[in-house]
Amino acid sequence: MRIEAAMTRLDRPGAARYALRRLSGLLHPPVIIYEPAAGSVSVLRDLPVAVRDGTVLGVNVVLPAGGGRFPVLSRRTGSTS
Repeated sequence: MRIEAAMTRLDRPGAARYALRRLSGLLHPPVIIYEPAAGSVSVLRDLPVAVRDGTVLGVNVVLPAGGGRFPVLSRRTGSTS
Protein backbone atom coordinates (compact mmCIF):
# COMPACT_ATOMS: atom_id res chain seq x y z
CA MET A 1 0.00 0.00 0.00
CA ARG A 2 2.74 2.48 0.95
CA ILE A 3 4.72 1.86 -2.23
CA GLU A 4 1.63 2.54 -4.32
CA ALA A 5 0.96 5.77 -2.40
CA ALA A 6 4.55 6.89 -2.94
CA MET A 7 4.33 6.15 -6.66
CA THR A 8 1.19 8.24 -7.02
CA ARG A 9 2.98 11.13 -5.32
CA LEU A 10 5.82 10.96 -7.86
CA ASP A 11 3.28 11.02 -10.69
CA ARG A 12 2.21 14.55 -9.74
CA PRO A 13 3.41 17.36 -12.02
CA GLY A 14 6.75 18.75 -10.80
CA ALA A 15 7.26 15.98 -8.24
CA ALA A 16 10.40 14.62 -9.91
CA ARG A 17 11.94 18.09 -10.14
CA TYR A 18 11.15 18.72 -6.47
CA ALA A 19 12.68 15.36 -5.49
CA LEU A 20 15.87 16.13 -7.44
CA ARG A 21 16.22 19.53 -5.77
CA ARG A 22 15.79 17.91 -2.35
CA LEU A 23 18.35 15.22 -3.20
CA SER A 24 20.83 17.86 -4.31
CA GLY A 25 20.39 19.65 -0.99
CA LEU A 26 21.06 16.43 0.90
CA LEU A 27 24.20 15.63 -1.08
CA HIS A 28 25.57 19.18 -0.88
CA PRO A 29 24.03 20.86 2.18
CA PRO A 30 24.55 24.60 2.53
CA VAL A 31 27.46 25.19 4.89
CA ILE A 32 28.44 28.49 6.43
CA ILE A 33 31.98 28.58 7.80
CA TYR A 34 32.45 31.02 10.64
CA GLU A 35 35.83 32.70 10.65
CA PRO A 36 36.60 34.33 14.02
CA ALA A 37 37.97 37.87 14.06
CA ALA A 38 41.75 38.19 14.05
CA GLY A 39 43.15 38.02 17.57
CA SER A 40 39.91 36.73 19.14
CA VAL A 41 41.23 33.18 19.62
CA SER A 42 44.55 31.47 20.09
CA VAL A 43 45.25 27.91 18.96
CA LEU A 44 47.63 25.45 20.61
CA ARG A 45 48.29 22.71 18.05
CA ASP A 46 49.35 19.13 18.76
CA LEU A 47 49.48 19.64 22.51
CA PRO A 48 50.47 16.29 24.12
CA VAL A 49 47.85 15.03 26.59
CA ALA A 50 48.28 11.76 28.50
CA VAL A 51 45.08 9.78 29.00
CA ARG A 52 44.26 7.32 31.76
CA ASP A 53 45.95 4.30 30.14
CA GLY A 54 49.18 6.24 29.52
CA THR A 55 48.62 6.84 25.82
CA VAL A 56 49.72 10.31 24.73
CA LEU A 57 47.35 12.03 22.33
CA GLY A 58 48.05 15.15 20.32
CA VAL A 59 45.18 17.62 20.69
CA ASN A 60 44.42 21.05 19.31
CA VAL A 61 43.15 23.55 21.89
CA VAL A 62 41.32 26.70 20.84
CA LEU A 63 41.22 29.38 23.53
CA PRO A 64 39.22 32.61 23.46
CA ALA A 65 41.01 35.89 24.01
CA GLY A 66 41.11 36.98 27.64
CA GLY A 67 41.16 34.97 30.81
CA GLY A 68 38.47 33.16 32.70
CA ARG A 69 36.68 29.85 32.75
CA PHE A 70 34.98 28.64 29.60
CA PRO A 71 32.97 25.54 28.68
CA VAL A 72 34.78 22.82 26.77
CA LEU A 73 33.75 21.18 23.51
CA SER A 74 35.50 17.90 22.91
CA ARG A 75 35.58 15.82 19.75
CA ARG A 76 37.48 12.65 19.03
CA THR A 77 38.56 11.84 15.50
CA GLY A 78 40.63 9.09 13.96
CA SER A 79 44.39 9.17 13.98
CA THR A 80 46.16 10.81 11.06
CA SER A 81 49.47 9.08 11.67
